[in-house]
Amino acid sequence: MSHTTAYEQKVTDVGLFAQVCEKLGHKVKVASGNGLTVNHYGSNQEANCVAEIHMTGWRYPIAVKEDGSLLYDHWGSAPETMNHLKEAMQNYYQNLVMKNIDHTVVKNNYMTAKSNGDVVITLEY
Repeated sequence: MSHTTAYEQKVTDVGLFAQVCEKLGHKVKVASGNGLTVNHYGSNQEANCVAEIHMTGWRYPIAVKEDGSLLYDHWGSAPETMNHLKEAMQNYYQNLVMKNIDHTVVKNNYMTAKSNGDVVITLEY
C-alpha cells in the first residue's frame, strides 16, 4: 500500500518555490545535474526529482518533479503540519503573481487576507 500523494497544484517556478520554502524555515535541496531520488515511507521512492522540500514537522520530504507536480508522504506526521504546505503554496502564488506583473504600470498593490486564509491581491493601475 502506498502512502504517497500527488498534490493537484503544480509549481511552474521551482527556484521561486524553493526560495519561499526556505524563507518559511523549511530545508530545501535543489538538484544539480542528474536529479534527486526522494525516499518516502518504506521503499517508496521518487526518482529524477528537481527538488526535495523538508517541511518542518514532516517525517518525509516533498518531491518536486520536473513537470512541477508535488509528491509527498505525510504518514506519521502531525495533522496540523499539513498547514505548512498550504502556507508554502499560498506564499509561492503570491510571489509568482508579484514577480510576473509589470511594475512600471502598477501604481499600488494591496494584499488582503480573507477569513478562510486566502489572500486577495489587488493591483491599482
